[in-house]
Amino acid sequence: MLLDRLRGYEPEVDTSHPLFGAVPPRFGLPAGLSPAALPAALETLERQHEPVADGLRAGSRLTLVPTMIQAGIKSNSIPASCLVTCDVRTLPGQDAAYVEAEMRRLLADLPWVEIEVLTTAEANHSPYDHPFRETCHRALRLALGREDVDLVPTLCSGFTDSRLLRPLGVAVYDFMPLHPQAESRDTGVHGTNERIEVEGLIARARFLMAAACLSLGAAAPVAAVRAAGA
Repeated sequence: MLLDRLRGYEPEVDTSHPLFGAVPPRFGLPAGLSPAALPAALETLERQHEPVADGLRAGSRLTLVPTMIQAGIKSNSIPASCLVTCDVRTLPGQDAAYVEAEMRRLLADLPWVEIEVLTTAEANHSPYDHPFRETCHRALRLALGREDVDLVPTLCSGFTDSRLLRPLGVAVYDFMPLHPQAESRDTGVHGTNERIEVEGLIARARFLMAAACLSLGAAAPVAAVRAAGA
């Protein structure tokens, strides 16, 4: 019953992040998607741009997935209790109190369920309108050798060490480019035979070298970028 309830959880949909204004128009959808309009937009995107749809879905709601179950000490005894551990990813502004309130609302009629929220890190973000973002944009153009590339604000649904740097006042962007011709549906990250395409590895090396040169005020980052791609 508990697992069924968790599986049926319907989180609040929030499309207030700037990504919902910047990303949709680039794929033929209206900017500023409302929560009501998001399902139809996701359905459209899933047919041709599944990774984009996944990013918008993850960036619009709290996600909760049961990932561990612990119960009993012997196979011939019914356990007296069972511990279900869930992986929870929140949006910026949704703290531990918010998660606990959501779970208590969802499980209010199951008095035998005890709830404990353990925080590894609170969702956080850096402002998109920051000089370092323009540095990354310039570095990306240098790395790819083309001007027709752009950056848009987004949210990373993964887990990074940025949570340790942002409280120190450091702008951090969870960004590492793929090559424009890279396979977009299967990036090879954290999967079977984890891998990276050669073109993508070269593009990333060039991007990092260019970003370092620009951040340090190097006069001629192009030569360093070419060397990184050799």
